[in-house]
Amino acid sequence: MAVAPKTGYYPQRRSESNKEITINAIPAEVGKPLSPGSLLRVLGKVFALAVVIGGAIGGGILYTPGKIAALLPNAWLYMAVRLFVGINALLGATVFA
Repeated sequence: MAVAPKTGYYPQRRSESNKEITINAIPAEVGKPLSPGSLLRVLGKVFALAVVIGGAIGGGILYTPGKIAALLPNAWLYMAVRLFVGINALLGATVFA
């Protein structure tokens, strides 16, 4: 059974045959035994929060245009609204840039 070394992470390590590079993430818990086939816990709570927020934003981006299109009478008006919102977002982004 392998044991985590005293240092933190090894980002890359060459294999014995020197043909391929494998990524070896070693957990920060020093001396904790690693069982074969176990997953390393290297992702934290901040990453989990980012995944949840990204999923909510992505879901809104995919869900909202359909609802707006259903409320408008024709496709040209929908395209005009999308163009207006896009220009508005671009101008808003330049304020913060």
